[in-house]
Amino acid sequence: MPTHYFEVNNVRTSGSTAAVGTDGVKAELSTTHVAYIQQSTVTTAHKTAAVNQLAHAMKLYNTADISTLSDVVDDLVTAAATAAEDTSPWQQRVGKGVWQITYGYAAGTNAAALTSAITNSVVIDLE
Repeated sequence: MPTHYFEVNNVRTSGSTAAVGTDGVKAELSTTHVAYIQQSTVTTAHKTAAVNQLAHAMKLYNTADISTLSDVVDDLVTAAATAAEDTSPWQQRVGKGVWQITYGYAAGTNAAALTSAITNSVVIDLE
């Protein structure tokens, strides 16, 4: 009965002209967007719902980019408790933002499991 926690943050600092963000550094005034799955059996529909929630928050509309995000979410759910910073390196440039994903896992599907997943979450490396 797992809990999978996903968080996306804009990591491109204000005034930066770089094409990539600063690994693990959330931009000032950037909102943290969250999606999580709490199910005994995680199905494709659950993963798709999480991907859609994250894509919407990032204003990610390109189907190829959403497909890439979906692959990353699938990789992280598969890795579960063994997910590490290099499990599925990813970043997404959208407009002036560069998005990075954070992933956490915990056994259980209650509020304590969600808190544990958040506490133990790891920032996935930029590409």
